[in-house]
Amino acid sequence: MNFFSREKNLLYFIRVFVSGVVAVLLIGVTSEFFDWPLTSFQEAVRQLAYVPFFIVILIFVYDRLGKKFIAKNDIKTDERTFLMRTSKEVKKRLDYGKEEFEKLQADEKFQTFYQDTFTVFQNGENETLNFDLLSNRFSEQEFAHDAAQVVVEETKKLMREQRNPNTEQSNEQ
Repeated sequence: MNFFSREKNLLYFIRVFVSGVVAVLLIGVTSEFFDWPLTSFQEAVRQLAYVPFFIVILIFVYDRLGKKFIAKNDIKTDERTFLMRTSKEVKKRLDYGKEEFEKLQADEKFQTFYQDTFTVFQNGENETLNFDLLSNRFSEQEFAHDAAQVVVEETKKLMREQRNPNTEQSNEQ
């Protein structure tokens, strides 16, 4: 489970604080019950009174810093997912092997196309960058034409899934 995936509200932090208070009280009772030397119930509670506050502050700071770092990695994760899904579809539909993918990777025009397609996937279509323009970048004689068409179709499908996740999941079942 990803610690940062849940939104932590005030109630969450109150529960953490109360749990810390209960832990401190249990330590105090335990020190009294087992008759620890130099520590009575009041001394143990007084010495550990800062712990619940410290725990809440530590979790709050950790959560905020973690969200900032995870937000930076989300774009890379989205790009990796996009690359994997579209590549898998190209491989499946066109029966491309390692050599064909190496040719596509070496083709600078195709790499620019791929980046632009990912930009459309993330930001949507606009006047200067849209699926019609992307589809027409390669002539039918070029090697990358078929792969580009598959990437555009798969990107449209991914965008539909992103807009309506429940609809696509029910269609897959």
